[in-house]
Amino acid sequence: MGTRPTDSAIKPPFEHDYFRSRARFNELAEGKGGDLSRLVVPAPFCAPFCGDELTIDIASFGRLEAPNKLITIAGTHGVEAPVGAAIHAALLSQLEPLPTDLAVVFVHCLNPYGFAMARRTNGSNVDLNRNSILIESERAGAPDRYDDVRDFLCPPTSPSLFTFLRGAAKKIVRHGFPTLKQAITGGQYDDPKGLFYGGSVWQPELKLLRTYLTEALSNTERVITIDTHSGLGKYGTDKILSDETEVSPSFLRLSSVFGIDKVQGIHAFGSISSETKGSLSHFVADCFPGASVDYACHEFGTYKPLRMLYALVKENCEFFRKQSLKSTAINLENVQRRQILQNVFCPNNEKWHNTVVVPRGREVFRQALSALA
Repeated sequence: MGTRPTDSAIKPPFEHDYFRSRARFNELAEGKGGDLSRLVVPAPFCAPFCGDELTIDIASFGRLEAPNKLITIAGTHGVEAPVGAAIHAALLSQLEPLPTDLAVVFVHCLNPYGFAMARRTNGSNVDLNRNSILIESERAGAPDRYDDVRDFLCPPTSPSLFTFLRGAAKKIVRHGFPTLKQAITGGQYDDPKGLFYGGSVWQPELKLLRTYLTEALSNTERVITIDTHSGLGKYGTDKILSDETEVSPSFLRLSSVFGIDKVQGIHAFGSISSETKGSLSHFVADCFPGASVDYACHEFGTYKPLRMLYALVKENCEFFRKQSLKSTAINLENVQRRQILQNVFCPNNEKWHNTVVVPRGREVFRQALSALA
């Protein structure tokens, strides 16, 4: 995989239209005999789309009261959903009968607004992977040094690449890259229009999923959750990210399931991720008290960190600029804004789809199934 991703000149390998992706998911799941559930995300947390509801669609297979559960989630960050949806489509097309002690649950997609709008966040600009704060008094503040990068992350106008890189260089020289990365991505709860905003309250998407998991999946003893993401790491590679330290029981179990070379903890040297507040790992664990719960963030690399951050800063500026102008129509400007994040988080590259995303998605799913069966 030596070449960088480019847009396919033929039919795009990834489906960037939320409604078409949802229809395909439901058709494949129904064809395999899955039990379908539709969770409607309420207004005002999602915008109207020509009268169509935005929904979290869930397909379950096997006995829901089985002690072992495998949950696979696409679209926690909406613009990344096509990657997880492509894996779901490949898995559903070849799904085999399950043993009686195992149930499998597919979630498409946790953040339908973000998918439909090509945004990383939901309709309230909340990062759902920073929203799972279990102790409400901790839903405040920002990482150390966040105040030093606030103006850099939320400039008054959309920056040029040169202006952004010059500002980034100054910040890196002053604070160091690891400190800067943690300050930016750790999750903040002060700026509702800022990046990596964790929200002032629990978001409806997580409330809906929590209700489903706690009510539908009874008698659970062990859970493995695969939450598919993209954007972090070297293009053509993937990692299983754990929110645990390398000596924790969960990290050791994940390493046993997926291979020690593929699993990375929060304090690993050279880790592609940061320690975050409100991660979905806390949410899943809280849904299954008393069970053995392992959360695997399956991350597919695309571009280098500064390019990803530039896209996030630029898209965020463009989105809120259009909001202030009350420009909600789908016009050329909005199409261009949508492509800012699509091009870096889910590049339409057929080779990447066929030789990295789908094969590795299948392999990680197979490994999790084997560990639970």
